[in-house]
Amino acid sequence: MSSGLLSRVFSVALRVGVLVAKFLLIIALANYFEPEDVGMYGLFVGTVGYFVFAAGFDFYVYSNRELISTAKERWREMLRDQAVFYLVAYIVVMPFLLGLFYFNVLPIAYAGWFIVILVVEHLTQEATRLAVAISRPLLSGVISFVRAGLWVVVLVVWMYFFPEHRTLDILFGFWLVGGLLAFLLSLSVVLSLDKTRSLASINWQWIKLGIKVAFPFFLGTMALHGIFIFDRYAVKFISSLEILGAYVLFLGIANALMSFLSAGVFIFYYPKMIEAYKEKNRNLFFSALRSMGIQVLVFSGVFSLVVMVCIDPLLIKVGKPVYMEYSYILPWLLLAFSLQAFSMLPHYALYAAKNDRPIIVSQFISLPLFLVFVVLLARCGVDGLAVPASLALIFAFMLIWKTYYCLKHRKTWFHAEG
Repeated sequence: MSSGLLSRVFSVALRVGVLVAKFLLIIALANYFEPEDVGMYGLFVGTVGYFVFAAGFDFYVYSNRELISTAKERWREMLRDQAVFYLVAYIVVMPFLLGLFYFNVLPIAYAGWFIVILVVEHLTQEATRLAVAISRPLLSGVISFVRAGLWVVVLVVWMYFFPEHRTLDILFGFWLVGGLLAFLLSLSVVLSLDKTRSLASINWQWIKLGIKVAFPFFLGTMALHGIFIFDRYAVKFISSLEILGAYVLFLGIANALMSFLSAGVFIFYYPKMIEAYKEKNRNLFFSALRSMGIQVLVFSGVFSLVVMVCIDPLLIKVGKPVYMEYSYILPWLLLAFSLQAFSMLPHYALYAAKNDRPIIVSQFISLPLFLVFVVLLARCGVDGLAVPASLALIFAFMLIWKTYYCLKHRKTWFHAEG
């Protein structure tokens, strides 16, 4: 086996390892923690994830593209300027972070964990993107595995042997250690950069241009990912922290569908579609799209069937009544993520054909429309299903929206062939 092929296989294995670890964590939480703690964990991790996007501002969309097209001797300067931007971003975001605890959105007891984990998560996420941008995908995979996989496995084993350590503080401690180890690994990327050129002064013009380029992407990202933070707060507001624990458990199980599809299907086909569009190869473009669609259909069906068959024995083993009582949430979440998976087919077709506008508009619309659905369904008296049913409706909307624009524009994509 060639070194290149071995590297690719190892990279895929690392991605699968991260996905398995995430799935293992959600099952361990259901077994080892009370539903209220699972609910609080869901709020904490969702809010951290959302503010990682806020602090990052999607600046990498601009900076990584610039990095790739710039001589290596200037990379240190660009990373320095990017770090300056992030420092300013943290100053801007910090009052909002403190407001979360001042207004008791999250318990003040977790404020320290939240801020430190947020910073480490953001920096290591940017490091994985940087490693990919400078053509070191294997290192990116290793950093991701240490950041999101390794510590989970150690934690689950630790909590098995030491039941008294089954607390959120211990979990956050392991998470932080994993993040710090990943950050130390990521420093190897920076230390390996060319140091022959002395650093010039900070390029504020470059930073301003980056903000201008990244801003539309940032708004779309915040709207789309806002769904997966406001859904948890909506469940807590409509119901209780205990019921939120059930929602977080079933959300973690159902969301594994998208995680596996992203790592095992989408990542292999959409680059082919981009290349096919660039070469105006209509047959290859739609062949890749068709193959992607077949795999999404098969995997979604098999995954949903296996989950529905296995969920009752799993919940009986966990032995917490609230999970059994609210297990009707799971089919709706499986439907929602299946619809999201199918919506990615026209999404990648539009993306590959450089028709970004329908994608960005759908992201802008998604969050307010989701909140409208939640309010309407809650007022109709279906509190338990208001949020999962709204997720299904919003992804059905996105599927229809993007499919419409895909069908509308597809005849113009390959007009060169007539």
